[in-house]
Amino acid sequence: MTDRPARVPPFCVVLIGPDGSGKTSVSRRLIERGDLPFARRDLIRESLHVLPRLDRLVTWWEGRQPLQPQSTSSEPDGRHSAMLRPLPAWKSMAIATYHAADMFLGRPRLRRPRPESWLLVFDRSFYDYSFLRGHGNLPGWYLRTLGALVPEPDLLLYLQRDPAEIYRDKPELSLDEIRRQQQAVEKLVQSHRFGETLRADGGLEATVDRAAEAIRQAANTALLRK
Repeated sequence: MTDRPARVPPFCVVLIGPDGSGKTSVSRRLIERGDLPFARRDLIRESLHVLPRLDRLVTWWEGRQPLQPQSTSSEPDGRHSAMLRPLPAWKSMAIATYHAADMFLGRPRLRRPRPESWLLVFDRSFYDYSFLRGHGNLPGWYLRTLGALVPEPDLLLYLQRDPAEIYRDKPELSLDEIRRQQQAVEKLVQSHRFGETLRADGGLEATVDRAAEAIRQAANTALLRK
């Protein structure tokens, strides 16, 4: 009688940091790497989409009016988008609730053991609500309440870059706003046992190598706990 192959749940990694930190570029390279110990690798944008896409519902509900906060910048090229006007609290609460509900309903997908190893990399996530200026009116107590519904990732990886480099490569946020967001992210990462800070300087390839090593170590630790 042959042994059945070990069944393990998907390994979930969330990349976090201000826009321009390299989350999407690093995520795409990670799922392309063949040296990571996973048979399947997928990039997830924001949520699992168990519920209908929110932007489609908003189009139907608001008659194609944009849901995102509008820039108050007077510069024609949209620079310094850190001056975005935060959404009203009720609207932020509605969006965050929808996102949390989607992740909660998708929990079985993230926790059900499978015969093949599976890596899920999120380049946007529910954790972004804790630092994005557009959701600055979202009450902290409400965000924490919703956070209890969202399944925890195995690794929350903060891509830490010099604010001046982020501004040089993607000047959509002011330096002050980049620093504010980084401080909020650092506090968030330090408050979670699965949080880790990764230096994201030295170029994309070096950052991807560091991220891959962090994932390998975290995955090995997770297997030892099972």
